[in-house]
Amino acid sequence: SLPSNLKAGSTWTSKTDNDGITKSTTYLVKEINGKMATIELNGDMTTDTKMENQGMEITTKTTGKFSGEETVDINTGVILQNNTTMDASGNISVLGQEIPTKVNATTTTHVKSM
Repeated sequence: SLPSNLKAGSTWTSKTDNDGITKSTTYLVKEINGKMATIELNGDMTTDTKMENQGMEITTKTTGKFSGEETVDINTGVILQNNTTMDASGNISVLGQEIPTKVNATTTTHVKSM
């Protein structure tokens, strides 16, 4: 959710910690044009999760950074456009073996009225 009294230059941070996934995001309002705000975001994430598959315990540990920009309707809080880039690396452990992982992802989301 957006903080009240939003204006260009406003910043805030959100933190989540759910099911072994910790995420901290810092937001900066770059500009407001009418009811639309352009918001820059930067953050860090860490995962430490376990699951079982066919009797084997699989542990995943990763750390990474992400950044991007959102266009948000400040009246509704709906994110109309989001562009985010993420880089993460870590290990998957299964049957006593460590498998290194590296993820680079870019996502773009557009919301349109129907």
